[in-house]
Amino acid sequence: MFMTQPEDAMTPNEMRWLRQRAGISQSMFAGWLGIDKNTVARMERGEIQIRIPIARLTLYVLAALFERTIDEYRKALARHRRTQATTVGGRARKKTKGTTQR
Repeated sequence: MFMTQPEDAMTPNEMRWLRQRAGISQSMFAGWLGIDKNTVARMERGEIQIRIPIARLTLYVLAALFERTIDEYRKALARHRRTQATTVGGRARKKTKGTTQR
């Protein structure tokens, strides 16, 4: 039985990051997810919403292929989200005495 976790929701950039981190092409990734390559490309561009079942399946497929746990992928995604939250416009923000500066 699949359990839906709030962290299973995924943005286009997060899906691309996970796929690229695994070193998988869009075509190969699409085959493992059982969807068309163009669908993967459109999801990564944000043209199609990434629904929870596909986001969850992404985690399960990667975990199975690379003999990891789903929680390892959820933690990696959480770390990636924290990293992204501390950057603005591709540049890291500088924190000084309780304030955040660019």
